[in-house]
Amino acid sequence: MSQTARVVQPQLSAVTKFLSRANDGCCAGDSQVSSNRDERPDQSAAGHANVGQRDSGGPDAPGQADGSQEQLAEKDVAIGTVYLVGAGPGSPDLLTLAGLRALQRADVVLYDGLIDPRLLHQAPQAAHVCVGKHGKTPIWTQEDINRRLIEEAQSGRTVVRLKGGDPAVFGRTAEELEALVSAGIPFRVVPGVTAGLAAASYCGIPITHRDHASAVALVTGHQSDSNARDNPLDWHALARFPGTLVVYMGVTTAGEWSKHLIAAGKPATTPVAIVRRCTWPDQKTIRCTLGQVGEVLAPHRRFRPPAVIIVGEVAGEDQR
Repeated sequence: MSQTARVVQPQLSAVTKFLSRANDGCCAGDSQVSSNRDERPDQSAAGHANVGQRDSGGPDAPGQADGSQEQLAEKDVAIGTVYLVGAGPGSPDLLTLAGLRALQRADVVLYDGLIDPRLLHQAPQAAHVCVGKHGKTPIWTQEDINRRLIEEAQSGRTVVRLKGGDPAVFGRTAEELEALVSAGIPFRVVPGVTAGLAAASYCGIPITHRDHASAVALVTGHQSDSNARDNPLDWHALARFPGTLVVYMGVTTAGEWSKHLIAAGKPATTPVAIVRRCTWPDQKTIRCTLGQVGEVLAPHRRFRPPAVIIVGEVAGEDQR
């Protein structure tokens, strides 16, 4: 064994053992949630768990809105911190260690209905508040969520806003950050594994390829009315894009965006991979072409979200 190997191998072993312990802790427990509460958006912040330990600064200290220190001095109130945490695409294994630590210090967790409920077992000390799941519980408005984040933090609680995937990718994080900054609430954004990249990896698709894709574009299949009016997608630019398109929230609008791409010059024979519930045990993948997407995802097919759709030559690859 070389001198380098003798030095590096023990260090790698220690790191491997640490990550293994963290991973085992993340996946502990069954899939049933022992949620502290199931609340509606109009309930007040009063009566929640006592304030847990706050951050003590340093490299992991949360972001601070301008002027919030002065506001704290004026109000003489211990403002809590809000963590916007990416839960990853599904599997609890893909939660980051930073995300795990945030959950362990939380007093309140406001979570999306699509996250794996086993993640909530990492915050048994916290109140668990679901902000809605399609077809099962009422969906909170973004204004309701923003208001609740601010109320909890102003009451001195550490709040985790647990989002599927990565908070910065089609997660409406910008709106939450604007609200927190306006209210002078300290915050930190914890990145997560975004579904588009995880779906490619779990399907054996190389999202980039030296021969087929030198770039990747993350595209929404569902623009807001105002954004579609003021900043419509440039379908001709996307059709000419020299790489892979990954379409989020594109199941119900598949017939529309696929026709736009074809009309703009994207070949109808372009390979497509549709991945539903990526990284979950019931992950499902359908391979087709761009010209077939509208029919494959037509309403009568009952192919339900969540799903991401990979469009490009790499979708014809399978390197598993």
